[in-house]
Amino acid sequence: SVQVETAQQLDEVVLHELVGTGNVEWRLDADAFRAGAFPPVDIIASGARHAELIVGDADADRRGALRARLDAHGSLGGLALLLQELDDLGSLERVLTESSFRSGGGDEQSPTWPT
Repeated sequence: SVQVETAQQLDEVVLHELVGTGNVEWRLDADAFRAGAFPPVDIIASGARHAELIVGDADADRRGALRARLDAHGSLGGLALLLQELDDLGSLERVLTESSFRSGGGDEQSPTWPT
């Protein structure tokens, strides 16, 4: 389901009925869209509920560490950094196991979007 700010009461009622039935919530980011990011997702506000039940505790911990490192760069900077890592390494699994996110160095720079 998708929610947009329509100011329609029925949309609000339907949304509240559906909340809690899904597991993943994606939030789109207008700043990321204006910057030309694709997908224009707010990676800090988006996510899965109870990820440990889906991927296991160890993988959920790695994903949590990745999210914390991305959060340090803000929504747009974190998205740019994640997309760069995915491009460099080719898969989320490799990002979780091989990237600078695992080192804990924290000195990576957020890439900038082309203007």
